[in-house]
Amino acid sequence: MTLSRTIEQWKRCKPAIEQSEAAVAHTVEDAQHDILELHAALRKAQRILKKIAYPCRGTEDERMSVQNFAERIQATFTLEQLEEDSHEADG
Repeated sequence: MTLSRTIEQWKRCKPAIEQSEAAVAHTVEDAQHDILELHAALRKAQRILKKIAYPCRGTEDERMSVQNFAERIQATFTLEQLEEDSHEADG
């Protein structure tokens, strides 16, 4: 997932009154992009969690071990992505 701005940049974002019209337009573009990126990442994580918590009967998901699910998560998210997100939540 690649955001247009970091969380710190969004925290420091000035109100629209203090920005030029071009800066406001650019901020809205960045916000739209980042919201869509975050939504996609959240949906991906929700799908994985749903398969872990509620595997469908008679499917491969029902027979998967914890290690298999860990491999699926590793194929979806890098360690750096998971660590980055956890540090931002802590801060």
